[in-house]
Amino acid sequence: MNYLYTVKSLPNYLRTKNVSRCSIEFLDIGPFDVFMDTEGPMQTNHTVLRLTFQHEIKDASPHAPAKTKGLILDLIPNGEQADVTSEGDLTIMIFTYSGPHKKALSGTDLSVNCGKKVRDFFGLLNTLKWFFVDSAIHTRTC
Repeated sequence: MNYLYTVKSLPNYLRTKNVSRCSIEFLDIGPFDVFMDTEGPMQTNHTVLRLTFQHEIKDASPHAPAKTKGLILDLIPNGEQADVTSEGDLTIMIFTYSGPHKKALSGTDLSVNCGKKVRDFFGLLNTLKWFFVDSAIHTRTC
């Protein structure tokens, strides 16, 4: 089963889960273009926001597999990203593993107030305009 959501399609069951941890992870997703740099390939890095639930989902449901630990919020660019500014779509994925992503170069935790739910993070995201510039994610207010 595919557990891939958008902000609008995320089931209320997942929207109302308490969040105990919020992390930003910087992922190494491989060479961008090996022909652009004569001293070695340029790396394409990608940033995701990871929300860890206060309590994992123990049993499988139509919304998430057993042992779901949280959600990854990932901004996927619309169209080609190279050397142009393009808007992106926020994609939400389930994660069931502990520890950092296997491709994580680095990461940091952001403080989360007790009682915050997944839906509380969307309020902030909806007020920002997300866009890509030269392979980096930036935000600006609308």
